[in-house]
Amino acid sequence: MDNEMSSKKEKTKAKNVIKMMTRIYKETSEHKKWAIARWFGGLASGTISVFDFYFIGSALDVALSKEYERLLSFIYALIAIFLIRILLQFTNPLIDSQYELRSYKTLSLNAYNKIDKLEMGYYENVHSADTISTLIDDIEKIKSFMGDCIAGLLSWNPITLILSTIILCNINWKLTVFSLIVVPIVMFVLNKVSKPLKETNNNIQEYTAVLNSYLRDFIEGNDIYKAFNMNKSHTAKFEETCQNIANESYKSSLVMTKNRALQIMMMIIPQGICMFASMYFISRNELTIGQYVIFSNMLWPLIHTIRSTGQAWTEMIGHSGTAERYFKFLSCKEERTDGEDYGTNDSDIIVEFKNVSFSYHNDITLLKDVSFKLNKNSRLALCGVSGSGKSTIFKLICGYYENFTGEIKIFGHDIRTWNLAALRKYMTCVTQDVFLFDDSIVNNIKMGNLNATDEMIEDASKKAYIDQFIKDVGERGAKISGGQRQRIAVARALLKDAPLIMLDEPTSALDTKAEFYVQQSIENLKQGRSVLIIAHRLSTIIDSDLIVLLEEGIISEQGTHNQLISYNGRYSELYKRQLVTQEVQNG
Repeated sequence: MDNEMSSKKEKTKAKNVIKMMTRIYKETSEHKKWAIARWFGGLASGTISVFDFYFIGSALDVALSKEYERLLSFIYALIAIFLIRILLQFTNPLIDSQYELRSYKTLSLNAYNKIDKLEMGYYENVHSADTISTLIDDIEKIKSFMGDCIAGLLSWNPITLILSTIILCNINWKLTVFSLIVVPIVMFVLNKVSKPLKETNNNIQEYTAVLNSYLRDFIEGNDIYKAFNMNKSHTAKFEETCQNIANESYKSSLVMTKNRALQIMMMIIPQGICMFASMYFISRNELTIGQYVIFSNMLWPLIHTIRSTGQAWTEMIGHSGTAERYFKFLSCKEERTDGEDYGTNDSDIIVEFKNVSFSYHNDITLLKDVSFKLNKNSRLALCGVSGSGKSTIFKLICGYYENFTGEIKIFGHDIRTWNLAALRKYMTCVTQDVFLFDDSIVNNIKMGNLNATDEMIEDASKKAYIDQFIKDVGERGAKISGGQRQRIAVARALLKDAPLIMLDEPTSALDTKAEFYVQQSIENLKQGRSVLIIAHRLSTIIDSDLIVLLEEGIISEQGTHNQLISYNGRYSELYKRQLVTQEVQNG
């Protein structure tokens, strides 16, 4: 029963490996001419290596028999083989590198393009370091495996095994059996010893991804770690993960050490058997000196090929987990690409929510029966405590999630019928946490419109009050202040010139001076556009055309500032409390 289950597992494992191989080659099918060239190169190299030994041994027998005319033809053949081998030594590596590098580029681009197509939910559930690990480590391993597989397992190895076995059996089948009898036994043991390798390699990859996550968090959140003296807790996690990697690496190293010992046995024992058995067959005139030379020289590469085939298969089993992770990433759900580009000219209502309810998970409701309208060239403010659903509304307007109930219309059309890429052309966001690319300020501003002229960039910079300090910045803008970062974001939004502006209170974390300049730049941004703003400081939204107060995902009050104050409800309470707090802070 156990043997039957083990056999089924091996068959399943083999099917999975073959399935992964097939899928990898389909993924890189545009480079099949290089794969075919590498395959033929491997066949040629394997064939030449076998006949090289055959002609050397045959030439020795001819020389001993003093058949000099035949010897000359063997010499010519050996010279031709020598020249072909030199040519293959030059061309095969070039073809191999071309195939690997082109395949690596295709696999990387496919993964990179996938990033842009993924739903927003992916980024909220998967750490960025896991994705980076797939893009770098996994693809690199797949690339190496592909080149080795084509050159070895699918071309060189089969032709070498077949031709060598035929020639050796033709010379002396008894000697062949005696010399190779130990090989299947060692191969069986090797297979048993190598079984933990796939699981160990997968564990190393997973722990490495976790380590990358810790490193990324530590680098990007270094100021927080320092401020809260988190080095001990972070170091403990880091050390634990490093120890896990070390433990799994030790297991892998132990398996590989056992493998090497067994492989050495598989190489040495047949050679010893061949040497002593050949003496017996030579003494009985069943083997010539030339045939012994052929046999002894051909036996080594034959066993090496058997060993490398088993090793390649083991590595393929180990790397199949890597390929599975890569294809699992490629199979992640994508954002839809259908829908229409309706434009923005035919609607007086920019954003409309009708009884919208939304949950990330079935048991966590973030919005419930939310309804409001943002009219053209008007200003609507969303306010409420953290977790009330304000940012969720922004994400729904951007089309990041569509598993809501109710109806959302953007520029007069159901958001589910919009082409999302087209929809986002007509809106722009300025948030509290401004992301700046590791580039100059000018290029960061130009992200709003890649076709912008220098005059357009200069005009946007002046309106955002940043024309005085445009210069190169460090990684994510580490060399500039928070207020300057916000004004760069405003300039980027001005350059995009979208009719719908969404502001996630970009001044809430700024000092008074910085806030003044950012507010002035935002006023320039608001001119002639429809504005939806998340408000943390209620004093900044008193001129809004409509204020919506959210509490636990439900609209509790809505109206103008004066109307809400007259209701003397929750909004009035929050506004008065903020006024008192502000007076206390001002002394």
